[in-house]
This record gives sequence, structure tokens and C-alpha cells, in this order.
Amino acid sequence: MMNTDTYTKETKMVTALLVVTLFSVCIASTDAMANETPRSSDSVANTRNIPAHKYELRFSWNGFPVIDNFLSDPSFETNVGSDPNVGLDRMYRSRFLGKYTTAIISSELLINFNKKFSLGVSLGCNSFWDVYYDPIYNSSYKKTSLIFNIMAIAYGNWYQNEIFRVYSGAGLGFHLGFNLYSNIVFFPTLELIPVGLTVGKRLYGLIELSSGISWAGGRIGIGYKF
Repeated sequence: MMNTDTYTKETKMVTALLVVTLFSVCIASTDAMANETPRSSDSVANTRNIPAHKYELRFSWNGFPVIDNFLSDPSFETNVGSDPNVGLDRMYRSRFLGKYTTAIISSELLINFNKKFSLGVSLGCNSFWDVYYDPIYNSSYKKTSLIFNIMAIAYGNWYQNEIFRVYSGAGLGFHLGFNLYSNIVFFPTLELIPVGLTVGKRLYGLIELSSGISWAGGRIGIGYKF
């Protein structure tokens, strides 16, 4: 024979479940009706705020890679040879010839939530290489670092029409890769874009002024809306 307390608890649970289910159905029905018959003023406002293209794909070449310049270990040349000021060691130690970089080359996917706000995810890559001359073998060699950066960037549009768009943005992410010693390096980054400009309809060019830990100066590139 079932205990009365147990029966009462089960009855309450079933009743509560039915109430929650009915409430959910009512909410869903109300939302569906609201979506089917929007007010004319709301409909016009929403239409004006809907972007012509939901997504954008960008490819860009960024400015001077600030943090990567340090992560790649630019002092490597001072560690070749035990003492550059002592006789034979100074004569036969490798000599530093120069430092080179591709700067950050990145691709970015943007989602336009409305005509005022967009959110993008950027994936970039940067390579440094230091060139040295070895007097013993009379030949040059190089040490290479490879660093990737991943960043989420939020954009706010000041002004836009079919051709032009003026905006600002801010990004947060990290850099991860290998330095000249092939050691793993990691560093969080922040990037600020005070002003940017795109010119074009679906296929457009872009130029930005920016400053931060990732790169300084700005970036240029192309984009496509779809």
C-alpha cells in the first residue's frame, strides 16, 4: 500500500511539472504571435537596423608587431659566444647581420548583429628571423620564430552608407608560438582601434589607425561581405 506522504509528494511534482509545461507553451505561443504580427512602427525600425550582409571576411597586413618583437627574443645575438670582448672568441663568434619580420598577416570573420555593432574573430601569424654570419664556415645562417595570435574584436560604427563606413574597435586575445630558441611563448594582448575606414560595397578596402600590445600604427587590407 502506497504511503500517503509519498503520494502527496508525487502529486505535487506532477502538478508543478504540468504548470511549468503549460506556462512554457503559453510563452512560446505569445512569442510566435508577436513575431507573426509585429507592429508597423517596430517593423520599420527593425528593417532600418538590419545590415544588408550578415557576415564579412577580411584579410589584412598589420603594423609593427610590438609584443612579438620581444617574444621572438631579439637579444639572441648577445648569447652567441661566451664573451665578445675577449680575443679569439670575438674574432670567431657569429656576427649579427639583421632582423626581419613579415609583420602580422591575419584573417578575420565578422558577424554584423546590426548596423551599429559587429563582432569579429581574428587569426594571425607573424614570423621573425635573425640572420648571422659564421666566420669559421664563411657562411650565413638564420634563426626563425613563428608566433600566432588569436583575438576577439568588437566594432562600433559611427557612420556608414553603401560605400563608406567609419568605425572604432577594441580587441582582446593572446599570442602563442615559438621564439628563436624554439621555446613556447605565450602572452595576452589588448588592441585599440580609434578609427577605421572601409571603402567599397561587397568587396572593399580597409585602413585603420591602431595601437596596442599586438601591433602599432595600423593595418590595411581587403574584405568581402556575404
